[in-house]
Amino acid sequence: MRRTILLLTLCLVTVQSYAGGRIVQFYTIQQLQELTAKNDAAQVMDWEDFFQRRMKNNRWYKGDKGGCEILFETDTYVYYGYPFHGIDRCDTNNQRKIAATKNGIYYYKTSKKELLKHFPTYKSVEGYRLRNIVQGNDTVLHPPLATYSIQEYTYAIADNKILVGAKYKREHQLFPVNARFITYYTYIDMHTLEVKPMP
Repeated sequence: MRRTILLLTLCLVTVQSYAGGRIVQFYTIQQLQELTAKNDAAQVMDWEDFFQRRMKNNRWYKGDKGGCEILFETDTYVYYGYPFHGIDRCDTNNQRKIAATKNGIYYYKTSKKELLKHFPTYKSVEGYRLRNIVQGNDTVLHPPLATYSIQEYTYAIADNKILVGAKYKREHQLFPVNARFITYYTYIDMHTLEVKPMP
């Protein structure tokens, strides 16, 4: 009995922490797909919004910090969003769920035709894979007594290749106030994920 009360309390706290105390509802992907077939409420976004969101994805997600995932597709649209995995802690099947508040359901859609034109590998290429390639192909020169760290990444598409910019902070151990910020670019084939020479 005590364990049941604790579990119910955790469910309530989780919902309130996400929605700021407002009443929310969670839809499984199947429920959302059925609801969309009747009344499509997804926000229409362009293909680049999808691309940039997918580029921010990490390999492993923890708790409610999930990445942008493809929820389902139709002949016309690709639907995507940020599903929670068993976030209510009452779901023994750990199903992916999308949250809804009084303002609506938080998910998006973009033209499949435009995605196939500009980002044909949209199903498999995510940001963490590109970042791993950049870090493994590090050509930055390391002067003595200097440390460096990557501050941020940027992403762009051109000619079926993805241009990844990595902004480094290079800092000399003896003169830390003279830190320099340098951006290096890596050209990656979006089909083979091979590093290509810059044009």
